[in-house]
Amino acid sequence: MSMKTVLITGAGSGIGATTARRFHKEGWFVGLYDLDLPSVEKLATELGDNTCVGQMDVTDRGAVEKGFAEFAEATGGRLDAMINNAGLFQDKPFAEADPEFIDLMMRVNIDGVVNCARAAYPLLKQTPDSHLVNVGSASSIYGVPHNAIYSSTKFFVRGFTEALRIEWDRDDIMVNVIMPSYVATPMTDNSELSHDVSGKSKLLSAEQIAQAIWEAANSDGMYWIMPATARFQQFLMRVVPVAWLPALAKKLLKFKG
Repeated sequence: MSMKTVLITGAGSGIGATTARRFHKEGWFVGLYDLDLPSVEKLATELGDNTCVGQMDVTDRGAVEKGFAEFAEATGGRLDAMINNAGLFQDKPFAEADPEFIDLMMRVNIDGVVNCARAAYPLLKQTPDSHLVNVGSASSIYGVPHNAIYSSTKFFVRGFTEALRIEWDRDDIMVNVIMPSYVATPMTDNSELSHDVSGKSKLLSAEQIAQAIWEAANSDGMYWIMPATARFQQFLMRVVPVAWLPALAKKLLKFKG
C-alpha cells in the first residue's frame, strides 16, 4: 500500500473517533477497531473509502491478534502508526468502587495496551519510521484521589512507553505517550467529577487530543502533556521536597473531597 496507515483502538467514539477523522482527512488508510462493532461500522460509512473495521476486545489476546491480522491483510502489512486508545475511566472513592469494574478497568487499561503493542510490533518493525502512540493521562504525574485505579493504570502506560521507547529504538519505532487532563468524551459526560474543572481547569476537547495524537504520530517527541497547567504540575513534582508533595498535589488537582 502506498498511502500511510493507522490502526486505532476504541475508535467508535470520543477521542478514538475524532482521531480517526483527523488521520483520514490527512489521506491515511484508517483501521477502526472497537468492542462496539456498530459504532465503527457507522464511522466507516461516514468516512468512506480507505478504511477497514473490526470488533476488538483488547483484553482478549486472540481477538487482538485476529484484528491485527485482518488489518495487515488490508494494508499489505503496512502500519505507520498504532494508536493505543481503548480505555475505561471511573471517578469514585476507591473503597466505594465496584470490584468487578476495577478488574475490568485494569484489564482494558493495562492488558489491552500490552496486547495491542505486542500484536502491532511485527507490523511496526517492517514499516519504516513507524510510531506507537499510547494514550495515557496527566493522572500519571501524581496519583489522583477518587481516580486511584485509573490513575495507577496510566502510570503503567507511562512506564511502558518509556521502556519501549528504548527497547524499540533499534527497530526504528518511535514510542510516544499522550498525557491529557480531563477530556470531554462519553466517558466523562456521565461522571460527576470530584475535581474542579471550571475556569482554567476546564475539560479539554477530543479535537485537542486528536491533534496531539496526530502530531505525536508524525514527530519524535516523547511526552505530550496537556494542558499547560499539567506541564507545570509535572515540573513542580520534580523540584519540590518530597514531604510537600501530598499537600501540593491536593491543591493542584483541585480535589473537592
